[in-house]
Amino acid sequence: MLQYVVSEDLKQYIRASDITSATQHQRFRQLRAFFNWADENDQLESNPLDDMTPPKKEEKEKDFLRPKDIKKLLSTIETHVLETRDALGQISDLKWLYRMIQVAVATGLRRGELVALQWADVNLENRSIHVRHRGDFRTKGNSERRVPIRGDAEDALVKMHEPGISGQVFTDRDGEPIRPGRVTTRFKDTARKAELDERIHFHSLR
Repeated sequence: MLQYVVSEDLKQYIRASDITSATQHQRFRQLRAFFNWADENDQLESNPLDDMTPPKKEEKEKDFLRPKDIKKLLSTIETHVLETRDALGQISDLKWLYRMIQVAVATGLRRGELVALQWADVNLENRSIHVRHRGDFRTKGNSERRVPIRGDAEDALVKMHEPGISGQVFTDRDGEPIRPGRVTTRFKDTARKAELDERIHFHSLR
């Protein structure tokens, strides 16, 4: 029976107009596996898929944040800090996230790079950041580099900087370094409160 199957029959099934491109691609892969097996086991005179071009994959829309989204994120953090108090009456500890977002947007630094960033790496006079390996942290691509400080990043770092300060740039109000998982959790919580797309994540700031 297989010898009676022609490519036109398969095209109609694979490229049906009522299915998504992802389903078309899945059908093509499944049939290709089957007909390749049949061909290898001498069940076919010719493979009807040999002349068929695979369906194009639908390009996934990239998740990114527009300037108005960034503004909404920062505004949400400001509101949260003003309106939220803990059991001891202290304001919400989210100022570090506000500054981290400002620096991330203006410099393109990744989450891991921001978490590992130390004041020894920041040169406000020359307006540059030295992204380098530190301890267990390695930069992506294992490549150290210098990044210019500009825009909101400069404003944020100047406000955070104190004479003689050392250690991690981003810490909570107790002086504890911010862990990567904490960045992800608090960022997602804030994005949800700001009613942004659920697919948005910290990397979307780059």
